[in-house]
Amino acid sequence: MERTALAKDINLEKDDTVLEIGCGRGYFTIAAAQSAKRVIGLDQMDGFNRNGWWRNFREAVTELELKSKVSSLKADAQTIPLRDCAVNKVVAVHSIRNFQNRKTIRNSLLEMNRVLSADGEMIIAENIPVARNRLQEAHLAIYNCKCRYDLGDLFYFSQEELLEMFREAGLTKVQIKIADYNMSATPPIFYLNPSILKKKQLEKAQKEYGNAVEKIKRYGKASPPVAIVKANKHS
Repeated sequence: MERTALAKDINLEKDDTVLEIGCGRGYFTIAAAQSAKRVIGLDQMDGFNRNGWWRNFREAVTELELKSKVSSLKADAQTIPLRDCAVNKVVAVHSIRNFQNRKTIRNSLLEMNRVLSADGEMIIAENIPVARNRLQEAHLAIYNCKCRYDLGDLFYFSQEELLEMFREAGLTKVQIKIADYNMSATPPIFYLNPSILKKKQLEKAQKEYGNAVEKIKRYGKASPPVAIVKANKHS
């Protein structure tokens, strides 16, 4: 439901050829395929509990009879195996926070710009670290704990940080819109792994983790608002 709302707000059109960076199991890929002409899902699926995700992706696409509109690429976003100007929309939905670091994000933005057509548009959708209610506070509490004590996720970026990333990549005519769906965009629950934490750090992590779980039990959880950042092709 959250991905469907995002696809609507991104304004995908029936003639669009869309490349989705970090497609995961294909939630947004499937939502985008309801509107666009063709969607290409790109991901590495290289660990962090993502075993079997390509199978999930292909099974969902087959079951929903979208094989004629949806294809997949196993590749690094820093070296996209497509020709220049191959697509007119490149999107990354709840995925750049799974990249290794800011340098990786910058390199990926440059590569996304390369495969974008002259009149194309790049869109990044990411949750921001702002809570507007108790459910979102609970989500942020457990997600921040996950970023500190687990592997595979960066902290949510602020609006300013997202805009700065676009500027660093030389992208122009950048627009940003904030949408608050108050739905779950991604489950933040995880289990502490004592083997990757020092004893003193583990004690702190267990306390923080316990407090976050109690908030979820009491209030439930919903993802914080999402920033939808758009930029035109930069020559």
